[in-house]
Amino acid sequence: MSGLVGFKLSGMEDLQSQLLELGAETGVKALAAAARKAFAPVLAAAQSMVPAYSGALRASLKLAVKKPKSGGDTVVMVGLRISGAKDSAGGALLGKDELPPERRWHFVEFGTAKMAAHPFLRPALDQNAGAVLDSLKVELQKSIAKALKKRGAGK
Repeated sequence: MSGLVGFKLSGMEDLQSQLLELGAETGVKALAAAARKAFAPVLAAAQSMVPAYSGALRASLKLAVKKPKSGGDTVVMVGLRISGAKDSAGGALLGKDELPPERRWHFVEFGTAKMAAHPFLRPALDQNAGAVLDSLKVELQKSIAKALKKRGAGK
């Protein structure tokens, strides 16, 4: 099991052709901007659902958008990045004997032999999947319009 969840969007042929019109680099930027906005509710839901011991795991959840390398299909991956969380003074938000969030998130999500699972990532996506898809269409339209306007002004 890879842990990846995929969505196939249908009914977006017009948007797809407009993205292709923009060219690879500009199209990817427009898609990434739309994806960031569309997936923001998933991040907020995950942050609200994660159990808080010290707050480090919650603070470590960030929205990450990965753009493709050159060549191949244009795919934008959106997910949550879990990294070391810092407090406002730059110090680590860890309790005594606590593993860093990037080394323990999966124990919380899936549980262990000694600890019940407290899923927060998958339920956040499941609860927001429909809204994400609707929002992605709207935000993609806005991003494309903005890129086309910018390109027209640059001519």
